[in-house]
Amino acid sequence: GLTRLVEQAEAATREGRPYLLLTDEHMDERRAAIPMILAVSAVHSHLVKKGLRKKASILVRTSECIDVHALAVLIGAGATVVNPYLAEATIAERYG
Repeated sequence: GLTRLVEQAEAATREGRPYLLLTDEHMDERRAAIPMILAVSAVHSHLVKKGLRKKASILVRTSECIDVHALAVLIGAGATVVNPYLAEATIAERYG
């Protein structure tokens, strides 16, 4: 799965797509998510090796980001933007 992910990211970048969205929203019984830190770092590293990293932003939408440390790790691994959708939904449910 990781090989396919980095190949798709490379192809999208070469096609001129300026944003790459990585999300774990569509998991089910048949599709397990790749840990987001692994996915982000693999895509980032692959694009750097191919000389394409500056041509695309890596946007992340994940349920794994539940604290500031996880956010910092994702940014440090190469994410341009992180949307912690589960954390946001939990806060909205609790205080909304």
